[in-house]
Amino acid sequence: MTLSCPLSTDELKATADCATMPPAKVALALKSSPTLRPAIVATQVDCRKRLQKKLPSWVENKEVFFPSALAAEQCSSESIARWRASLVNSRRHLDLSGGLGVDCYYISSKDKCPTVYVERNEELCKAATWNFSRLGADNIEVVCSTAEEYLAQCEPDSFDTIFIDPSRRSDTGRRVYGLSDCSPDVTILAPQMLSVAKRVFIKLSSMLDIDAVIKTLPKVDRVHIVGTDGECKDLLVCLNRDMTGDETVIGASIVTDTDHRDITFSRSLEREASCESPANFNFDIDIKSAVEKGLYLLDPHPVVTKAGCFSILAKDLNMHPVSRATHLFLFDSEREIPTSRITIGTNSTPGDFGRMMKVLDVVPFSRKTVAEITKTCKAASIVVKNYSLTADEFRKKYKIKESDETFIYIFTDSQSRPMMLLARRVN
Repeated sequence: MTLSCPLSTDELKATADCATMPPAKVALALKSSPTLRPAIVATQVDCRKRLQKKLPSWVENKEVFFPSALAAEQCSSESIARWRASLVNSRRHLDLSGGLGVDCYYISSKDKCPTVYVERNEELCKAATWNFSRLGADNIEVVCSTAEEYLAQCEPDSFDTIFIDPSRRSDTGRRVYGLSDCSPDVTILAPQMLSVAKRVFIKLSSMLDIDAVIKTLPKVDRVHIVGTDGECKDLLVCLNRDMTGDETVIGASIVTDTDHRDITFSRSLEREASCESPANFNFDIDIKSAVEKGLYLLDPHPVVTKAGCFSILAKDLNMHPVSRATHLFLFDSEREIPTSRITIGTNSTPGDFGRMMKVLDVVPFSRKTVAEITKTCKAASIVVKNYSLTADEFRKKYKIKESDETFIYIFTDSQSRPMMLLARRVN
């Protein structure tokens, strides 16, 4: 594909000059210029503002071109793309859903493995060709094709690894999530991809049921749930042609700009932990003693909730759930973490896997106790777990303002009693 700069020298300068302007005003301000394409410059300003935190290395390079706001919106963050790349060991890699090229770039950067980027949109291919050259990725071949067409002409074992991120939008632009509703349909392509490469990485919506994905796709070796900034982002399903075991490994990863925390486990270990005797795994801890004992509360990160590793995480981090059905945990911050049967990273603490709270008060949930607490607590985040009440209903009734530091938890304890817990966030 011919290499040419998508922006003229004047447009590069205009993008820099308009960097502090609201994107909506850029096109209007430049509309009378005979040498500029105002809409293109406005798109560059808009995308660079959006991606300052999400893709800082690309934004820092003034020659990187962003073809559309949609491409910028749908691309992976730099931190998550680097984390994905850490999972891929390949001598030759194929990306079947190129897009803006973020995942492709970071995977190809690892050991500089020869990589093929496949994308059916010609404009995205042109942008990727230019951007890879500006970023020094001379080991990536750009191919304008559909995934189906490209796979059809591949010989068996042409690649070691394949990455694919099926589009979650229908032909009409409607969001879709089901495996067979996305494009391309990986349920159809999976056997062919496993013929072309031994390992296949499929990025999917975090809304999908993990067990259903494992049953639908062949040779599912691992399922990683990845999240950042307090939210679950997506699933990364790993297919392995040489998989010999009969149990899929589940991973939950919390990725930040500088680090990541990982939990890996199997369903059998989770079942084993949940069946351990009360003497070793006390579900019936007296939650009212939390204040006197100086205990802390862990509200698990959404990736932990999605993974469903509550029992084994509680066991290995010395935490006590307030009940089997309420996913909140009490722990003593002074306890040492034992050698874990699951992979939880180095020097991990409960606070690495969710929101850590210092318990201030715990009372039965009643009209009287609610009135007493809300009389002094006028601002708090409201969290309801395993109880028939919504946070909005509670906030509206008692006129509680929002707060990021103080939290009110309403939940059901191990004896099916409604409880209310007041806590302060610990950084």
